[in-house]
Amino acid sequence: MVTREELYRLVWAMPVRQAAKQLGVSNVYVARICDALDVPKPGLGWWTQKRAGIDVSQPPLPPAKSGHPTSWAPGRLAPMPIWQFTKPGHSSGVAGDGVHPLLEISGAIFAFGPPPPRGTCLVPRLSRAIDLTTSDRTFAQAIRFANRLFVELEERGHQVSVIAGRKGVRPPVEVWETPPTHVEGSNVPVRVARWPTIATIGGVEIGLAIVENHEEREMQYIGNGEYRSVAALRRGREAEVAGISWTEWRMVPSGKLRLVAYSPAPSRPWRFQWQVKLRNAQFLEIVDDLEKAAAMLPGKETTSASQVFT
Repeated sequence: MVTREELYRLVWAMPVRQAAKQLGVSNVYVARICDALDVPKPGLGWWTQKRAGIDVSQPPLPPAKSGHPTSWAPGRLAPMPIWQFTKPGHSSGVAGDGVHPLLEISGAIFAFGPPPPRGTCLVPRLSRAIDLTTSDRTFAQAIRFANRLFVELEERGHQVSVIAGRKGVRPPVEVWETPPTHVEGSNVPVRVARWPTIATIGGVEIGLAIVENHEEREMQYIGNGEYRSVAALRRGREAEVAGISWTEWRMVPSGKLRLVAYSPAPSRPWRFQWQVKLRNAQFLEIVDDLEKAAAMLPGKETTSASQVFT
């Protein structure tokens, strides 16, 4: 096992190729380990300048980040898998520009995903995105909300990660704002994250899911798989449709976001929800509520709680 301090001394004592040989990994993987452990490493050309007698600087080893690994070992001996802390990938911690690394990678994953099914929820191609169910119109707003929430959690010392291999811990989350009366079930596939987004608060794991509320709305078919609101047509905001058309009640995104916090332990079910309002104070209030919940949850053998915050 190699500690942060040992890795720091190693990469500054010899070129990366030699360090990689000692660790039994590739040059690229050495860089990944350094990223995961937040260990600074010599930049391109540093060793060439040093051999030429040029006075080159060596940055100090910064303090370990909360929630990050402090040592590395190969394979199954690793105390904590490093892939979720490497770049680009699922990282804990906050970048210098105030963007949480989870949001950097999730934004890219959703951006390169397939078109949303029937014009509603975005579906990423990879499992490593955060637990986010939203339409393309509300996506940017949802990402901003998630970033501010995750940054606030990290600043208080609470790790936020997308956990691989934790199937079956994310319960179904209702997307209807109010129970439908015209639409039976869901006529749109609703994404369920394969890997949950977990915040660890005081040693307690709390699942986090951000969903866009959906509502039923009477829609008119206008061709090419597209629909528009009948209410807008009646108000004169839309032109009449030429050709074959019909109306039907459909499930559509409302533009309103909701945060769902849940127990990742099926034997101890509980759930809290917040209707999202994009104001600064709400992020503080939500994290306050999560901290209070985490303080109460340990020691409970069974819980069946559900509470909605507005």
